[in-house]
Amino acid sequence: MTKKKKVPKKKYEFKKKPESIIYVGPMLPNLALTQFKIFRGLPDHLKKKCKENKHFDRVFVKRTGFAKAAQDLKNKNSIMSISYNEVAKGL
Repeated sequence: MTKKKKVPKKKYEFKKKPESIIYVGPMLPNLALTQFKIFRGLPDHLKKKCKENKHFDRVFVKRTGFAKAAQDLKNKNSIMSISYNEVAKGL
């Protein structure tokens, strides 16, 4: 009886796609942003704005957190609602 040789399985490497991110802030025409716009990874100019402004950073949420963010926008005392209003005033 002959022994079967174990053939190593090929390991395929898949490039991980950027996670979906949703903008839940106010419409900002100067940055080409509309509420609920979906991104596959943020463009560099928006990443820069997020680093500069914590409120701007907060209005970008992962797809999995979108329902909670949309609900929080209705509560005027929530951090999401405060950030939304700050972005609307300041940018």
